[in-house]
Amino acid sequence: MKFKGAIAVDVDGTLLNEKGRLTSRTKAVLRALSSDYLIILASGRPSRGMRKLAAELGLHIPLICYNGAAVYLSPTSEPSLYLDLDADKLKAVYLEAASFLTSCAFESETVIYALRSDAYLSRYFPYEGMEVKVGEEVILPKRGLMASLFRCPHRYDEKLKSIVEGQKGFRFRHWTASTYSEITRIDVSKGQALALVLNHFGIKASDCHAFGDSTNDESMLALVGHPHLMADSLTTLPYPRTEKGHAEDGVAWELSRIFRL
Repeated sequence: MKFKGAIAVDVDGTLLNEKGRLTSRTKAVLRALSSDYLIILASGRPSRGMRKLAAELGLHIPLICYNGAAVYLSPTSEPSLYLDLDADKLKAVYLEAASFLTSCAFESETVIYALRSDAYLSRYFPYEGMEVKVGEEVILPKRGLMASLFRCPHRYDEKLKSIVEGQKGFRFRHWTASTYSEITRIDVSKGQALALVLNHFGIKASDCHAFGDSTNDESMLALVGHPHLMADSLTTLPYPRTEKGHAEDGVAWELSRIFRL
């Protein structure tokens, strides 16, 4: 199928409303555009959560997961990109930071390794369908770890960042307005993943709209011809802001204006 362009959308703080849900208006607008434009979901969320969102939209679309570490050209395809985290380095970070961590979780596609059960994290990295191993003794597999998440009091943020970035190849990212942080690989980004998807479908970056709200969306916004930063974003990224924020169907509102729906 030949598309006129693409629309790449971050999930949390961008596409979903304040309750973490897809609204009927958002679903209607994306469905209406999907016959001419390739819709792409891009998030730090795992593939299992992203597939559910695609199913709710009713669209067979590419998924960029784990902030670009995993790329699926459709919800049912094998990954076209899959870049896991170094388990030995993760263990080293955990051991050095353990004294001030209040929550910690690592996950592969099938198992969650958690310091303790964490209802907040399970909203984004759901336990459903996963084997969950809880306890302070962290025994990690050598391969296949795709996410690493930490929570600590704010007074330890800089110390945790220093520990993480002391491991070569790791990047520290603090979640906006939260006490949670995550580790990603420095060679992983949503922009790199989006470029792979666009190239596969023969779509120019200049013909792509992208929506985001946080620093992990910057590479994606920088890549495309039509970047959109959410109106209620707490970042100072230098991109045009949408008229409305994520709690007001900001993506749907902006797309309706642009494409005169």
